[in-house]
Order: sequence, then structure tokens, then C-alpha cells
Amino acid sequence: MTPIKIFLVLGLVMSSLIDHIKAQPSFDTNNTLDTKQQRIVAISAFAAKGDLLQLPKALNEGLDARLTIN
Repeated sequence: MTPIKIFLVLGLVMSSLIDHIKAQPSFDTNNTLDTKQQRIVAISAFAAKGDLLQLPKALNEGLDARLTIN
């Protein structure tokens, strides 16, 4: 066999083996955050950003959503 044919055969074999490999796993896109989780995200974002005007409001909304102080 010529080197080109060998290269093509190896390419076909490799492509058939790699067919099932994906770069990222598939995720269920129907997952959404519940209210508590959404409030935690808001509190974390305002705290990390240092936004002391919005943080108390986010904390109160978190407590209203039944988050605990722990």
C-alpha cells in the first residue's frame, strides 16, 4: 500500500473510534434554580461586587424566601 492509502485507512479507523467522544457532556436544559437558590446567587453577587446599597435588599428577599442566617 502507498503511504497515502495507509494514512486514509488510519484516518477512517480513527474517525470511527472517535465518533462517540464529545467535547462536553450534554446537560438537561430544563433545570432551573428555585427561589432560594436565586436569592443566594443575588446575595453572593452583590457581596462579591461590594454593592452595599443592593445587598440589604437581597438579604431581606433571601430571608423572605426562608433562607437561614447560617
